[in-house]
Amino acid sequence: MNIRPLQAHDHDAAYARWLSCPGARLNDIDDSRAGFERFLARNPDTCFAALEGPRIVNVIMAGYGVRAGVPDNSA
Repeated sequence: MNIRPLQAHDHDAAYARWLSCPGARLNDIDDSRAGFERFLARNPDTCFAALEGPRIVNVIMAGYGVRAGVPDNSA
């Protein structure tokens, strides 16, 4: 198995993998190609593809996203 940085052109393979997971919650905004690309642009060093040969078998996406809670430290 090889690990490499996740790239924008990996969206279709990643999306297909997510669809194969029972109970996966996907939405038309964040999980769209545009949403995927925005997430990668914000988090270029924390998203990876796991490959067996040329085939993506899993992805890891970590970083700051719009779904994440951010504490208000202004008080």
